[in-house]
Amino acid sequence: MPLQRSEEWMRERADHLKEGVRQMFEAGGKAMTAAETLTLVDTLERLGVDNHFRQEIDMALARVHSEELECDSSSSHIHIVSLRFRLLRQHGLWVSADVFDKLKDDTGDFSESLVTDDPRNLLSLYNAAHLAAAGEETLDEAISFSRGHLEAMKGELRSPLAEQVSRALEIPLPRFPKRLETMRYIA
Repeated sequence: MPLQRSEEWMRERADHLKEGVRQMFEAGGKAMTAAETLTLVDTLERLGVDNHFRQEIDMALARVHSEELECDSSSSHIHIVSLRFRLLRQHGLWVSADVFDKLKDDTGDFSESLVTDDPRNLLSLYNAAHLAAAGEETLDEAISFSRGHLEAMKGELRSPLAEQVSRALEIPLPRFPKRLETMRYIA
């Protein structure tokens, strides 16, 4: 009997938590920013529980897709622009690679100011750029730029970021098996 009650309690708890996430999505249309919505979707996908929220995720991404995202070269925007690009493309919503042109300097190269104290920004850019369609030179340049800087920083990074960077340089996130990413994200 105790095992049966425990299983029942876990199911009730899981249902309660799923309902909480659904409420976040419902309120998100009014209260959450695009950055918060994208972060929530990314977290759910990396945890491997996105299948429970497919409809909510699709609606949230459609809303984010229809909104214009202000882009500048500040470090917080690099991550959000890259995350938006990656998630929308992964879900079959077209986003132009031109969003990354705003991250270039006057010479047409990616600005060295993008190399900040937080390598997560470059990691996001690197992963997003791997969703390039044929002929998108900006994304090819983004891969070269971010890869070079990530490789240069790799020896200075601490765990778990060092492992994330090493793994991404070996196999970028969009090409990494989802189940393995879930296991590593949780660990």
